[in-house]
Amino acid sequence: MRPDKPTISAVIPTLDEEANFADSIMNLRAAGFDEIIVSDGGSADATRDIAASFEGVCLVSTTRGRGQQLAAGVAAATSRLVAMVHADCRLPGDAGEAIRRMAADGSVVGGCFRIAFDQPGVFMSLYGWFSRFDTPFTTFGDQVIFARRDVLIETGGVPEIPLFEDVVLRKRLRRAGRFVKLRQTVLASARRYRRHGIVATQALNGLLLAAFLAGWPASSLYRFYYGVATGPVDRHGHGSHSPGGSNPSVS
Repeated sequence: MRPDKPTISAVIPTLDEEANFADSIMNLRAAGFDEIIVSDGGSADATRDIAASFEGVCLVSTTRGRGQQLAAGVAAATSRLVAMVHADCRLPGDAGEAIRRMAADGSVVGGCFRIAFDQPGVFMSLYGWFSRFDTPFTTFGDQVIFARRDVLIETGGVPEIPLFEDVVLRKRLRRAGRFVKLRQTVLASARRYRRHGIVATQALNGLLLAAFLAGWPASSLYRFYYGVATGPVDRHGHGSHSPGGSNPSVS
């Protein structure tokens, strides 16, 4: 790599993601990332073994919770640019170059991709279409938020809160400079929608996000969320669209 070409670290928070995790790592390598950091929150399955089987992948162990795991992964990153990637998201082959092109503009401090889902239907397609707009209701973690590492550190890093770390992170980055939405699209899993239903999932996500933006503490919303939404994916907080995904963001 040329000395003037910025390097990119990908940070993946994981908890029991063995099913398709090898595909996730291979996808990131094919997409042009220079460093892959797996920040594991205590997986009981083979997630850690899969990560360790890939040469050059950095494995970090930390406490469970997406905000905490992302913060630990970012702290271990060595590249000039950092992308935060959910384990069930797949990036386009030119993702790395798209982020590097962004970095050529000194006014841009970070951004994310648009999103599409692995489930057909009008609602999911409409949701993906709206992801081109940068608002608190259409910008979430499973769109792969990326940032300049120095700016990320200067603005306080990834918030170590149990829900909506992506909402707070976007706000911090926007205060520091330009936050851009790339034209490229990330493919996200709709597994949580399939598990709980589209309408019920989106209604709960919207309720939680509205409450958070109105000033309710993330810790209180976390207790409410996990008292309502049950199941292994939700408790892990790493399923696509656990509030803190491309839906109101719950980690």
